[in-house]
Amino acid sequence: MVLPSRKSALIAGVKPFMVDYYVLKLDEKDRIISRNKEELSAAMTNAQIHLHTEHPGRYQYEFTHLSDAVYDDPKNLGNPIRVEHQVLPLPTAKFVDTQEPHVYCADTSFDNPKLNGIPISITSSSPVTINLQLRHESQRDIEFVELTDITDNVYYFIPTKESLTHGLHVLTILSVRDANGCSTHPTQSNRVTYAVADEASIIPLEPQQHHCVGDRITYSLQGTSPWKIEYEFNGQRNLTETANPMFSRIAGKMGNLSIVSVADRASTCKTLIPPGKMEKFIHDVPSVIIVGSNKVENIREGIEPPPRSCVNPGDLLCSPMCRWCRC
Repeated sequence: MVLPSRKSALIAGVKPFMVDYYVLKLDEKDRIISRNKEELSAAMTNAQIHLHTEHPGRYQYEFTHLSDAVYDDPKNLGNPIRVEHQVLPLPTAKFVDTQEPHVYCADTSFDNPKLNGIPISITSSSPVTINLQLRHESQRDIEFVELTDITDNVYYFIPTKESLTHGLHVLTILSVRDANGCSTHPTQSNRVTYAVADEASIIPLEPQQHHCVGDRITYSLQGTSPWKIEYEFNGQRNLTETANPMFSRIAGKMGNLSIVSVADRASTCKTLIPPGKMEKFIHDVPSVIIVGSNKVENIREGIEPPPRSCVNPGDLLCSPMCRWCRC
């Protein structure tokens, strides 16, 4: 940016006026990069020359000839009049990756923004101020965010805790302003999206905590398929994946079954289950031991067989949960 973008000149004489001048572009060592001749026709005594501001760099305007309606001397400006100005580059800001939405969980931690923040590439004279617009795709509310005193070439944007709500969010760069006061409104790679997924959950379908060997233990899964379920049986940790919202296991032997965690979307959102909160106790199946010579034949439905006896008193063990007794 350059101020002003026009330069005024006061001309004395008889109207109209003609001014010839050269526009020179210089490098950092005052070497001429380009030289172009231009002319100005003025019907008034006050004329404006449009400065070149399309590209950054140093420009010099060299006025070599002036004539009016009655006077035209090709050497009337033996010592050219020079005017110089500097065009500063506009600041830029753009999102590094705009192809796929960034995916977060409602409890995502941003302790290290470089790992999961949204990167913004910046070129400018620091410090920089960036104005953003944040909008939830299914809501009307719009949030405006101002990032100030940015000095890095890459800034990692962190969504606010309040904006980590379920659904798709659209983040747009509205403007960027640098330390020189130059500002611009980016139009390329200025928009990115991020999605906030619900945490996966798992719910046991059987209300009881005690089961027998051979029972099927079933859980209902909520979230986005596929799910990864981490569970522990008798101290051994297991990990399984399923696309079915119903997760079940058959109790093959005695022991304790505990759900450790559940995750969806390839473990993007992982829910840890507190120890003991989702634990199942599996008991042995019923068994019969014949003791002595008592024999019962032709047992019909609805008739209880006579009680059996144990060799030694106190040998009778009962499991009320699985409804069996044995010696």
